Amino acid sequence: MDNGSVPEQPNPGSVPEGGRDPPAPAANSSGESTGGLPRAASTSRSDRRWWISIAIVVVVAVIVVVAGYAITGMGHKNPSNPMGTVLVPAGTLYSLPVDQYNAVIFAQKSASTVEGTITNVGGAQLFVMTPAEYFDLVNTYNVTGYAWTSGPIASDTYYQLEITVPSGSWDLVFANSVLGNTTAIGFYSNLVEYS
Repeated sequence: MDNGSVPEQPNPGSVPEGGRDPPAPAANSSGESTGGLPRAASTSRSDRRWWISIAIVVVVAVIVVVAGYAITGMGHKNPSNPMGTVLVPAGTLYSLPVDQYNAVIFAQKSASTVEGTITNVGGAQLFVMTPAEYFDLVNTYNVTGYAWTSGPIASDTYYQLEITVPSGSWDLVFANSVLGNTTAIGFYSNLVEYS
């Protein structure tokens, strides 16, 4: 029967006939719509996995840096450091032209040991000298004194240094012992001072 009333129109948001509620628009934590699609439940798991993987990468990077620092003995000079103090890093090369010298200067507050492995290209000789003895060598081309010497080192060889020096200022001197030729000293391992 028609009472002259208007037929009912479906109300937007009402339950359609025989149906279910339409999905509510998804919203983020601040209540803003995210485009009408509900957020997947696995997204929070994905976020967690991403943060865990980032944390693992950071932890591994920190371990690598700390281990590298400890193994190489890089850093500040610390007499109680069992790793010693690196005076010359491995891979350093000193060229020694004819009648030329080079030196690594170091000072000790107590007796210490200097260790390392060098490679010699062309022949050389090493000395531990005081600064005054090194000054005389550079100015006169004559060795006037030294605390220790390697003697002539054969060309193209490895030479293991292990020198004990008393407290004071010292120069580890590399001298070209081959007349007329340029030579070189390379550091196969770190030159390290242990107090």
